[in-house]
Amino acid sequence: MGKSSTALACLEAGFQFMGDDYVIVRNDPKPTVYGLYATAKINREDIERFSALRPHLSKQEVPVDEKAVLSLHPAFEAQLRKEMPLQAIAVPRVVDREETELVPEADSVVREAASFTTMSQLPYAGDHTLRLFTALCDSLPKYRIELGRNRERLTGAVRAFLSDGAGRPEKNGAPSRPADLPLVSVIIPVHNGERFVAEAVNSVLAQDYPALEIIIIDDGSTDGTGAAVRRLPCEVHYFKQGKHGPAAARNRGIRDASGDFVAFLDVDDLWPKHTLLRLVGELLRQPELEVARGYSQVMEYDPSAGVYEYRGNPKE
Repeated sequence: MGKSSTALACLEAGFQFMGDDYVIVRNDPKPTVYGLYATAKINREDIERFSALRPHLSKQEVPVDEKAVLSLHPAFEAQLRKEMPLQAIAVPRVVDREETELVPEADSVVREAASFTTMSQLPYAGDHTLRLFTALCDSLPKYRIELGRNRERLTGAVRAFLSDGAGRPEKNGAPSRPADLPLVSVIIPVHNGERFVAEAVNSVLAQDYPALEIIIIDDGSTDGTGAAVRRLPCEVHYFKQGKHGPAAARNRGIRDASGDFVAFLDVDDLWPKHTLLRLVGELLRQPELEVARGYSQVMEYDPSAGVYEYRGNPKE
């Protein structure tokens, strides 16, 4: 089960329905969702699991590389709603068990899940978009919905959760950073950096900085860099171009950046924790500055301990 299949399972179970993907969300005066389409999409391999919905397919023969489109009107007209109040945000995760469970999730995880993909697809998105999502996430309880295999128990868990609104915590998960920190676009140029990509991106995520977009520019790699990017545990913007050198790759990243600030990280380098908070802090304290940078420090990996150890003096 995933996001769309969970929504369709709830539709089959009689829930009111607004969409499985694109909707409009308004945060003022109170969080509200507005429906856009009377359709839904489903993976081709999931059609048999929702056999009752097959008569509503727009095309009975679905190409291998496409999703099937379901026309929900007029068959489900009584369940389709134009607007509903937004009561919580839940990030879906598939788990290897029968039962479905909703558990509190960290603010930063939900904020990234809610904002990043939307910003990557929304024209003219930028810091103002991130602030809207931050305000929305801060105003609602946040959860992770751990999706089990049993569809009936899944919809039962969602129904029980919705009927138990009084017991929800107002705040949950890890404490978040101040919401007014500016959006930072981290640009990582890569050429044949397959073995470095994951560690570099993880050092960015470890910054615990709440307003990030990560842009990876593949400068003509001939190794498995693209596959390494697809295995990353987070959403990134990934662009591939011919081999033009690191400066051209950085400039390409700048063209696609939405942030107030731009930070550069070479794929074979790592950031120590709190690097972004320190550098952004300096730029905010001294607005006349245009650039903030730190020292580089040589490190050596100790495989027996599984850690990096500093070598030499960064000021040398």
